[in-house]
This record gives sequence, structure tokens and C-alpha cells, in this order.
Amino acid sequence: MSNFSYGVTLQREDYGAFGNEDDVLQRSSDEDLDDMVQRNIQDVLRQASVGEDGAYGDISQRQHDLGCEESAQQSQKENNTLQLLGRGGGAEISGPGISGTAAAQNTRQTDNRHSGGEGRTSLIGSAAGCKLPRQDSGGGSSDTATAPSAATRRSGDLPCTGIGAVNASLLDVPGQPEASLRLHKARIKALEEDLSRANRLLVDREKQLTEALRDLKELRSQAALWAREKKALEGQLDRSKKQAAEAESTLRNTESQVRELAKADSRAERERRASEAEVRTRDVRLQRALEEVERYKQLLNDVRSQVRAI
Repeated sequence: MSNFSYGVTLQREDYGAFGNEDDVLQRSSDEDLDDMVQRNIQDVLRQASVGEDGAYGDISQRQHDLGCEESAQQSQKENNTLQLLGRGGGAEISGPGISGTAAAQNTRQTDNRHSGGEGRTSLIGSAAGCKLPRQDSGGGSSDTATAPSAATRRSGDLPCTGIGAVNASLLDVPGQPEASLRLHKARIKALEEDLSRANRLLVDREKQLTEALRDLKELRSQAALWAREKKALEGQLDRSKKQAAEAESTLRNTESQVRELAKADSRAERERRASEAEVRTRDVRLQRALEEVERYKQLLNDVRSQVRAI
């Protein structure tokens, strides 16, 4: 028992280092563990040759009596709670208005408070597929306790559920120390497997975190590279804007020069046309003067010939 309590303490301390996601893993592993413990109980009882009307009925009766005593003590302190729990119905037992289901729930809650566990599903010895003895108000007769059914039931399928870790007293088989040791070893093995799964999950999370950090580092390096490229492109854009402004200024100057040259060409064309017209006029006048000279020469020759004839 001391080894089991030490293992539970170490397991609880190790679980404290994990996050909220371990609660989901805890609940799923506890359900599988409860099934395994119930199967181990059935195997131990079967190996011990305990029949349906044998020692199992005595064990169930003792557990039932223990639950009744603890529920009677607890009912004096928490009457309102027991009345609320007693409304769920179930196998009734004689007593001051306390139902068998309420007693089982109260016993389970008391055991869980002593064990210190929270947030985990517990096994119910008096409700896990067995039938509690029923006492009539007239007294005397009681039903024989039956063994657990062959079908394994999860703690979530039971009529009522409790809180806290699996009570170590439920793993103790009176008169069978070897069977109790086997059950405790199975419980410790299941807890070790649960811890191993949690450690593997932690390793996987650490790997994912390492990959995420590596990706973040790469993204940051890419972001820094993009920032440098952006700065270089912004510098090029500023230089291009300056060059474009200079080119626009040069273009405006060139256009003004072109307009001036066009005006000068127009003036030169007009002057050329005027000069050509003046030249043509001079040619016409010169031609007329030459014709007059020829005509006068002809008249002079005629006059000279007449004078010789005389």
C-alpha cells in the first residue's frame, strides 16, 4: 500500500507539470484503467473459485455495511446533500430515509476526499454490475448478492458517477493478499503506462515547439531579407523619381527649343519665298531690257544702211 501511495504521489506530481490537455488524456486513460481493474477483479475471483453465491457476496456485503456506516455519519453533517443525492433512486436500504445509491455516492465521495484525488472517475464496488442485499422494512430476508456481469462496464456507464482517484481499498481482496498485490501492481503498471504516454506526448509537443521555433526563425530571417529588399527598392524608386523629374525638365526645354526652331524656319521660308519672287521680277525686267537693246541695235543698223545708200 505504501508503494502504491508513493507511486500515486509521484504520478500526481509528474502530472502537475503538464497543461490542460493532460486532463483529457487523464480521463480517457482512467476509463481504460477502470475496465482493466474490473477485469482483474473478475479474474482474481474466478481463480479463487468464488461463485456467484460465495465470498463475493460477503465482500459486497461488507462494502455495503461500510458505506452505510460512513453515509450515516456523513448524513448528520450534510443532510441537504444526502437528500439531494437520495432523489436519484436505486436499491433502497433500511435507515433514516437514505437510499442505497445515496449511500454509495457518499461512500465514494468520502473515500475520494481521503485519497486526495480530484477530476478522475472512481470504481464503485457496490454498483459495478453487482446487486446489493435488500432488506425489507419487515426485516429478516435479504437478496443474495450476485457477481459482476461478464460485460465490462465503464465508470461513465454506471448509474451514478463519483469524483476522485480509484480508491485503493477497492483493490484489496479480503483473504487474498496475492490477488490484492496483483491488482495493485496492475494499477501501478497502468499508472506507469499513463505516465509514459504523457511523457511521449510531452516529447512530441517539445518536437513541435522546436519545429515551430525553427519555422519562426526562418520566417523572421525572410522578413528581415524582405525588409532589406524593400528598403533597396524604395531607394531605387526615389532615384527613378529624380531621374524622371530631370527627364521631364529636359523634355520641356527641348520642346521650347523645337518651338523656337519651328518659328525660325517659318521666318526663313517666308524670306526665301520673298527672295525668289524678287529674283523672278528682276529676271523679267532684265529680259525686257535685252529685248529693247536688240530692237535698238536693229534700228541703228537700218539707219546706217540707208545713209550709205545715199
